[in-house]
Amino acid sequence: MQTQTTARTFTRRPFMEQRYGQRVPLGLNVRILSTSGIESKGVLRDASISGGFIECEHAPAELANVKIAVANPAQAGRELVLPGCVVRIDETGFGVEWHDMACPQIIDLLRQAAHGELPDTHDRGCG
Repeated sequence: MQTQTTARTFTRRPFMEQRYGQRVPLGLNVRILSTSGIESKGVLRDASISGGFIECEHAPAELANVKIAVANPAQAGRELVLPGCVVRIDETGFGVEWHDMACPQIIDLLRQAAHGELPDTHDRGCG
């Protein structure tokens, strides 16, 4: 009896937007803390209640857990630390999905960036 093997070809699907809430431009300097103890610097270009985009020279690996430390605009000298997971990487940086979506820290950060108003928080994937 002969068995026939079939070669499988896997192709990468195009990027699909799965963000919750409105993306707010920020431009805030951040520290990127990896679970392996490596620290680097970047700029949180924009964020929503579900994640953000960090511009940096060397992105962590895709699916790596990271902590993004950003200066707390409400308390001088204090940082907000936002844990997340790297969900995409491109030539300028990486996208991170917050572990705790819509946590009070990210809502406060977005509200301050939007001059006191809470940006839209509905699911962008479902319209």
